[in-house]
Amino acid sequence: MSNLRSTNSTTKSVTSKQGLWNFLSLFLILGCCNKISAQLTQDPNKETKIVISGARFTGDLLKHWISAYESANPTVKFVLEDKGTVEFSEADIIIHGHQPTKSEIYENRSYISFARFAVLPIANVKSPFAKAYGEKGLKKSELKQAFFFNPLDRIDEKPLKMEFNVYSRIQQASSPIVFAKTFGYEQNDLHGRLISGTDHHLVQAVSRDSLGISYAPLALIYDLGSGIIKDGLIVIPIDADDNGKISNDEKSYSDLTTALSFITKSKFKNLPVSDIQFSIKKQGAGQEVNRFLTWVFSKGIVDLENFGFLKLEEKTIEQNLTTLAKYTY
Repeated sequence: MSNLRSTNSTTKSVTSKQGLWNFLSLFLILGCCNKISAQLTQDPNKETKIVISGARFTGDLLKHWISAYESANPTVKFVLEDKGTVEFSEADIIIHGHQPTKSEIYENRSYISFARFAVLPIANVKSPFAKAYGEKGLKKSELKQAFFFNPLDRIDEKPLKMEFNVYSRIQQASSPIVFAKTFGYEQNDLHGRLISGTDHHLVQAVSRDSLGISYAPLALIYDLGSGIIKDGLIVIPIDADDNGKISNDEKSYSDLTTALSFITKSKFKNLPVSDIQFSIKKQGAGQEVNRFLTWVFSKGIVDLENFGFLKLEEKTIEQNLTTLAKYTY
C-alpha cells in the first residue's frame, strides 16, 4: 500500500512537471510567433525616415525628387543632412560627386551611378578676364596659368596679362576635384583666394568681384527656371578637344539646353565631367531606400536635365535597376 502511494505520488509529480513544461513551451512558441508576426506585418501608417548626405550641388534636384516622392508616399520622410548631426558614413544614402579614391571608399557600402555633371570655368561678366577670353576661349596652357600652381609647364608660355582674382574651395569637394583631375592636377594644386563654404559661395564671390574667376557645376551657373546664365556671370569656353583652337561648337554655353546638348555629345578629354553616385549600406539599407532609388531610376531621371545634370546611357540605367532588384533586406 505504501509502495502504491509512493508510485501515485511520483506519477502526479511527473505529470505536474510535464504539464508545466508543456505550458512554458506553448508560451514561448506563442511569444515567438507574435514577434515574427509583428515583424512581418508592418504598420502601414508607421513613418520611415531616410537620411541623405553628400554633394550639396545636387540639392535642388534632390529637393524636387523628395517632394514628389513624399507626396506619393506620405509615410516616408527625408532628411537632407548638411549640419553634421548624423555621422556621414551612417547616412542611408550618400551622394558622391566624384569617383571615390581607395581611401574614400566605405567597404560596407555599395556605389551606384545615377547621373553625370560638368564643371566649367566662369568669370564675372564685367571682368578683364571675361573681355579677353569670354569670346575666344581658353587654351589648355592658358587655363593652367589661370587656375593652377604649375611653374614647370609655364617656361615657354606667355604670361596672362590681365588682372584677375581666382576663387577656390578650402574643403575637399567634388567640383574642384573633378575640375583639377581633368587637367592632370589635384585639388591642392588650385591657387587663388580660398573660400570656406560650398560651390554656391564660389559663384557668389565671382558675381560680386569685378575681377573674379572660378569654376562651378552647370546646376549653379544657370538659372534653372529660365535656363539662362545667372546675372553677373559668363562661362569661359575651353579647348575641349585639345587641338590648340576653340571652335564655335566649343562655345556652346549660351543657355543650359545648348550646354547640355554639347557636353552630352562630346567625348573630349578637356571637359571636366564626372559620374554622380548613390552609396547605400550593403546590409540593412532598408526596403524604403531601395524603393526610392528604384523610383529615381524609373521616374526621377526625367528631371535631370532640367536641373543641370547629364543622363546616363539607357543600358547603365537598366543595369542599375537590375542591381537594386537583387538586394534583399
